[in-house]
Amino acid sequence: MKALVEYFGADRYVDQITAADAEDYRLWLTRRGLASATVHKHIRIARQLWGDAMLRRLATTNPFAAVKASATPNPERKRFITREETARLLEACNPTWRVIVALCRYGGLRCPSEVLSLRWEDVLWDRGRIVVHSPKTEHHAGKATRIVPLFPELREILAEAFAQAADGSVYVVEAPRYRTRGVQSWKACNMRTQFLRIVKRAGLQPWPRLFHNLRASRATELAAEYPQHVLTAWLGHSPDVAERHYLQVREEDFQRAAYGVQKGGAKSGALEAQNAAQQPFADFRNEQQPIGASADESTHYVASRCKDRQAAEDREWAHEDSNFGPRRYQRRALTN
Repeated sequence: MKALVEYFGADRYVDQITAADAEDYRLWLTRRGLASATVHKHIRIARQLWGDAMLRRLATTNPFAAVKASATPNPERKRFITREETARLLEACNPTWRVIVALCRYGGLRCPSEVLSLRWEDVLWDRGRIVVHSPKTEHHAGKATRIVPLFPELREILAEAFAQAADGSVYVVEAPRYRTRGVQSWKACNMRTQFLRIVKRAGLQPWPRLFHNLRASRATELAAEYPQHVLTAWLGHSPDVAERHYLQVREEDFQRAAYGVQKGGAKSGALEAQNAAQQPFADFRNEQQPIGASADESTHYVASRCKDRQAAEDREWAHEDSNFGPRRYQRRALTN
């Protein structure tokens, strides 16, 4: 609304805005350096306002109906927050902010709306679940709440906070400075400034979209372990939104693909097979070479020993009726 008033003026009637004016408004927003997703949000709000004005017969047309503003996400604003970085953040937090960071990073809650709306009665300790109230999606049918697991990383921190909470505490995050205007005071609260101090205190470089990327990091972890429908049910967004705005490629994804390192440090079967196929040749390289041999002579020695071993294997396998070919072909196929 502020942007609309700033551009058009507070004394301009809604029925005086033309389609050309609406397009100029979009260009004005873009020239201000706003991200495409932010421009899209402003246009969407304007379109809804004029749609309501038409229902009330304050305008005959919607000038923003044909204005196109794509919400293309900027990949440069994505940042995966590792568990090591999260541990450093938690170390730099006071008890209240430990809960806030944990709910965002390990619970995947939106901040500030869902974090500050969470009550102790919503934490179902015996069932290992949390009932999350979502002001952002409550206007959609069946989207007012969702159930999130009480993840082990989250349970420990919430148990500490519950033990320290004053008798009669209602909210999990009791932060009066963020609730100066009632239950939904989070709409006007500023949590970014304090979180920036915590990030710097932890010795980390601030990243774009501070709270969103905490939630996105959790979404990325869960997507690697659970089906898409489970992920969207827990985090409260659609698969399309998850793909465009949340899921990221982690360093460990590259490590697992390139070196076969699975979760827990285990190596994949493909890498083990490759190592087994290369082992006989590695054995020859580890043999003691002729004393005083030059580099070329050592290379020739290893090559000749490999050739001798291969010839022996071919003769051995030739007597096997079930063998489909010399072992060297099987090894070659395995290592290609």
